Amino acid sequence: MKRLNITLPEELYREIESIPNKSRLIAEAL
Repeated sequence: MKRLNITLPEELYREIESIPNKSRLIAEAL
């Protein structure tokens, strides 16, 4: 898995759209 810092915003957005639950965890991490 790529690091969040290295991951592009587009990839993150796609993952968030795919899994809303993950988006919450990512938002908390950020």
